[in-house]
Amino acid sequence: MPVEKLILFQINNQMYGINVDYVSAIESVTDIVRVPNAPANIEGIISLRGNVIPVYSLHKKFNTVLDTTRQESQLIITRSEDNVFAFMVDQVDEIHLMEKGQYLDPPNVLMCEKTSYIAGIAKIKDSLVLCIDVNELMSEAEKEKMQTFVEQMSNND
Repeated sequence: MPVEKLILFQINNQMYGINVDYVSAIESVTDIVRVPNAPANIEGIISLRGNVIPVYSLHKKFNTVLDTTRQESQLIITRSEDNVFAFMVDQVDEIHLMEKGQYLDPPNVLMCEKTSYIAGIAKIKDSLVLCIDVNELMSEAEKEKMQTFVEQMSNND
């Protein structure tokens, strides 16, 4: 019996997963408008179906280098509580049905404030996949800054 569905995606050849319940769309990377003085992990903003959506860089969050030669970058549009964000990833691979026994709690040694976004670890195809909790990816202060940022960008239209 499936436990949950995960959207599997890659960042620098590392596989991650997000619960499909938080995902509203997967889009090709379109024109991202760079915004000077934006919060640290923001790549910029996009306009999608009439909404201004911030593009959050998981590369910056995870302290990895963005491979600018990649052509297949994609955006995972997520909704978390009252917020909508686009996460830029190298590539979306598949939707995976989690089965019993594939999902492990993260080891205590990994759990700290900077890694509180790790909801668990999935064993998929002989690989370990970090499962991301969209609600925990940003601190409360970062969420507030993001909300203010989105409101300012939306009011400039």
